[in-house]
Amino acid sequence: MHGEKASADSGVAEDFQQEFPSFISGYSLDQIFNCDETGLYYRCLPDKTLASAFEKRAEGRKKAKDHVTANACANLTGSIKLPLLFIGKSKRPRCFKNTYMDSLPVIYRNQKNVWVNTEIFSSRFHDQFVPYVQRELKSKSLPPKALLTLDNCSAHPEEDVLVSDDGLVIVKFFPLNVTSLLIQPMNQGVLESMKRRYKRSLLQDVLLSEDLIDSTTLPSPLQ
Repeated sequence: MHGEKASADSGVAEDFQQEFPSFISGYSLDQIFNCDETGLYYRCLPDKTLASAFEKRAEGRKKAKDHVTANACANLTGSIKLPLLFIGKSKRPRCFKNTYMDSLPVIYRNQKNVWVNTEIFSSRFHDQFVPYVQRELKSKSLPPKALLTLDNCSAHPEEDVLVSDDGLVIVKFFPLNVTSLLIQPMNQGVLESMKRRYKRSLLQDVLLSEDLIDSTTLPSPLQ
């Protein structure tokens, strides 16, 4: 058995796909957006590796379960990408002790369950998505209207709440119980690619630090 696809409502998904062209009528591909959340275990290392010639096996460690939630959002052409939203547990993590939070390349929020809630997502939409997208569309000489597609998550407010003040930026939810069918753009490799790039960068940092440690413990050629 693999995944949850057998439990998904494929009939509803097919109906939605048939109706979708009418939903996006009047929008260019630059004006159609999708966003979704994913968990990022930022200290978790791979559970497989090669053993060196000096050891019989590579000893494993407990998997680090420290994680944050990342919200990624972009339009269908990839020409407009919002800064990533990260949700952690601490209001101000120790690593940000002497950092001006607004200078971060991402947006950071905190929540005790390390997950998005209606308050955080409402702020994401009204305070970040709407002004950012309308500004970017204007710079591309496009009308400042946009359609944001979302999965039907309980943490997302209702469609009638997620509307810009001028009514030009609106939201359309995907049907319930279709997530495993991968009809949402962010689930078609975008989030996975982001996490793979992060893990590659993490491993490069780990290997570099290991090399530095080894170089300090090795005897000097002059000794």
